[in-house]
Amino acid sequence: CAQYADIRRLLHDKAESLGAKIVSQVQISSIDFDNSDRPSVRLTSGEAFEADVIVGTDGPESLTRREILGQEIRETTLGMTMFR
Repeated sequence: CAQYADIRRLLHDKAESLGAKIVSQVQISSIDFDNSDRPSVRLTSGEAFEADVIVGTDGPESLTRREILGQEIRETTLGMTMFR
């Protein structure tokens, strides 16, 4: 078993060591998977990022999931967190 914070720190540190730019505490206005060979994210500030991979950790009402699936996602909270 591991605490969520430990897993998050492990993933964060590994991603940074591989050259990932991690931006937190921002609001995403749009995600574009169709315009080029690489997906892009636009922030509400107007700043845009293009990447090989976008990891959306934006919670239950996820803009990332909605953009990928093309529809709203309705979740039922079970009151637990599981990691595989």
